[in-house]
Amino acid sequence: MAKDSTGLLRPHYFDRQQLSAADLNEAQTYLLERLRRCNRFFHGCGVVCGLEVLPVPTNDAGGSAGETNDGPRVMVTPGYALSPQGDEIFVAVGQTVPISLVQSEADKCLEVGPVPEEVQHFYLAIRHAEEKVQPVPALPERCKPVEIWEYSRIRAGFEIACLNSLPPTCQRSALNCETLSELLRGQHMPPEAIEDIPALFACPPETTEPWVVLAR
Repeated sequence: MAKDSTGLLRPHYFDRQQLSAADLNEAQTYLLERLRRCNRFFHGCGVVCGLEVLPVPTNDAGGSAGETNDGPRVMVTPGYALSPQGDEIFVAVGQTVPISLVQSEADKCLEVGPVPEEVQHFYLAIRHAEEKVQPVPALPERCKPVEIWEYSRIRAGFEIACLNSLPPTCQRSALNCETLSELLRGQHMPPEAIEDIPALFACPPETTEPWVVLAR
C-alpha cells in the first residue's frame, strides 16, 4: 500500500495530553486547508455573485461622475468571491474605492496621480485579508514578569487595490470546442500519455496569486 508523507496533519488528542497553542492552531489550519482545497478543486475561483463596479456620482456640479477632489472613485457592491488560493472573500456592505494610478514597488497603484503614458489599462482587484483583533492580557514569562498583550481573535476581511498588470491566474485560455464536444458526447478515448489528458481534466495548479479581478 502506498503511503503519503505530504498529507495534511491534524492533532490526535488523548487523555492527560499537554497541549500548546501550536496544537490547537494546527487543528484550525487542517480544517482551513481542506476548505481551501475543496474551493479550488470543486468550485474554482472568481466572482460568485455581486462585486459589481459602478461609478460614484459626485456632489460637485462642476465635476464628472465618479470624480472628486481626491481623484476618481468607484463603488464595489456587496458580494462573494473565491480567491485562486481557495479563500472566501465576502463583502457585506458596498465599498467606495479611490482609483489610484501611480505604480508602487509592490506592483500596486497606491497614490492618486497622473496616468503614466506607457500604461494603457489598470485592473481593480480584490483579495482575502485577515487582521488580528481583540487584544487581551497574557501570562508573562517566568523570567520576564512584564505585562504583555496578545490578540485573541483573527477577523477575516478583504483588500481592494488597483493593479497595473493582469494577474496570471485571471487570464483565460482559449477553450478547445472540439475536445469539449467529444466530452459531452462521451466519445473521448482514454489518453495514452499524460500529454494527451484534456486540460479540462487537469487539477488547478498551486498558486501564490491571491487576487480576483473585478474590472478593467
